[in-house]
Amino acid sequence: MKVFFAGIFFLLFATILTAQEKTITENKDISAFTAGLAGSVRLSSKVSANLEYLHPFTDDLPGANPFSLGVDIDTGGHLFQLILSNSQQIFTQGLYTATHGN
Repeated sequence: MKVFFAGIFFLLFATILTAQEKTITENKDISAFTAGLAGSVRLSSKVSANLEYLHPFTDDLPGANPFSLGVDIDTGGHLFQLILSNSQQIFTQGLYTATHGN
């Protein structure tokens, strides 16, 4: 479900089912159901602030709940992203299975 408000505010709620053959930290097969919430607020014509949170509904995942804050800066030809997260990896497998800290 996506929600737009006047091109300034964006909100996304998504359910995710991920099936992995092997996890990074443990040698076992897991499937996980999670709910994701993401939001973005346009601060100016070239800068936006972003938020993302994933809540797992299983205890099989060895990591914590992934939470990220970010800033997007559009220079006209490039888009730079500054991301602060408790996840050490930003790709899907690492995000779900190797996030540490709260």
